[in-house]
Amino acid sequence: MVDHFLLVCYPVQSHINPLLNLACRLVHAGAYVTFSTSIAAHKRMFPASSMLDFPFNDPHISHLIYFPYSDGYDDGNNETKQQFNYFLETRDMCRCSLRSIASAPSIDGRPAITFIIYTIMIPWVSEVAAELGLPMALLWTQPATLFSIYYHYFHGGYKELIASNCDDQSYSLQLPGVSPISIRDLPSYLVPKPELDKFKEVFLGLFEEMFLNERTTAGFHEIVLVNSFHDLEHGVFTSIDAKLNVIPIGPLLPSSSIDGGILPENIVKETNDVKAYMEFLNRWPANSVIYLSFGSISFMKKEQNTEFSLALRDSGRPYLWVVRGAKEGVEVNENVEKGTGLLISWCSQVDVLSHSAVGCFVTHCGWNSTLESIASGVPMIGLPQWSDQSTNVELVDGTWKNGVKAKVGEDGVLRSSELCRCLETVMGDGERGNEIRENAKMWKEKASMSVMDGGSSDLNLINFIKDIAKST
Repeated sequence: MVDHFLLVCYPVQSHINPLLNLACRLVHAGAYVTFSTSIAAHKRMFPASSMLDFPFNDPHISHLIYFPYSDGYDDGNNETKQQFNYFLETRDMCRCSLRSIASAPSIDGRPAITFIIYTIMIPWVSEVAAELGLPMALLWTQPATLFSIYYHYFHGGYKELIASNCDDQSYSLQLPGVSPISIRDLPSYLVPKPELDKFKEVFLGLFEEMFLNERTTAGFHEIVLVNSFHDLEHGVFTSIDAKLNVIPIGPLLPSSSIDGGILPENIVKETNDVKAYMEFLNRWPANSVIYLSFGSISFMKKEQNTEFSLALRDSGRPYLWVVRGAKEGVEVNENVEKGTGLLISWCSQVDVLSHSAVGCFVTHCGWNSTLESIASGVPMIGLPQWSDQSTNVELVDGTWKNGVKAKVGEDGVLRSSELCRCLETVMGDGERGNEIRENAKMWKEKASMSVMDGGSSDLNLINFIKDIAKST
């Protein structure tokens, strides 16, 4: 019997991208896949499709269909509500909607669902799987290092250790398989704050539910798939508790040999002329362009954009800068007027990072962006904002040594002089810059090897599918 996987994710781009790339790989291996995110996100992925036509067949990839769940905000109006309220208010609706999808005896002529894979932040999916008696796996969309940190925070006594030393942000922790890490570089949800933070409280509660509910969650989960690869985090993978079946299957990125390079639209609403920014990159020699982008969620404040503008002007290097939102503080300097700088509101990041002209990525170091940069061999300058990003930057700077961490002022703003210093370090002719670029090249090769036929992540995914087939 051919397995039918139901893949479910929280409706943000950073969760949709890796899960959709996993869907393509499962289809490539011969499985049926139904992909499910919220109806509002689905509408942005397929703006030209009939919104009432569910399930929706992928126009390019056979055996892949889309069947979104309802969160009660099918028109997208949840954007006006505070996010912590969204999690609390939509849970029952999401669970009920997904149950009807997962329990269907057939979906558009395909066999019934046999296995569920879901991403972080939506633990209610595991409740649905448990109620229906369906086997399941968690797709961990952050590095394995973060999985280990959260696991030991909830299971290894580190929660109390962090709380007792929170006044010293430089206090160094030694977790199994993880390089020494200071409290300030932990995921933001784990760093104690004196003021009440409802947002943090809700998010930490979701992680706590994933790691402490023995029936359905990552704490004692049957399978945890990780969007990383063994060579990148081998110490972490070998140190994770043996009772956890943690499997590296990344990097989960688009592949022209698997998906034809054709995937649904980005759910971020900004659009841009692809031809314009790719033609801009085509004008420049290898490794000469600075690329700046800070993800699909964060918006930079006016003071920070002003400092970016000054640094880009003073660097004298060509740049491509993705600016989302109102663009306050963004100065159209002589570089833009001369054509050596380009401001855009969105781009296909994988295509940009894969272009030979790009020599440095100034990034928030969200995990998708970090992994895309690793796979493209582009050195990074990290400016973390929240969640896992501080830890990711520490890995880039201190462990993998394929980039640097930018130092911000007490007000959290990265000054132009510091960004210029980082740019010179990464792109200049100094010894450290050469080392960073060599490391970036090395990690690119290792990332590519992991997903090629017979690579470690490729074999892990094949064996995962075979094991599922034996048990269903």
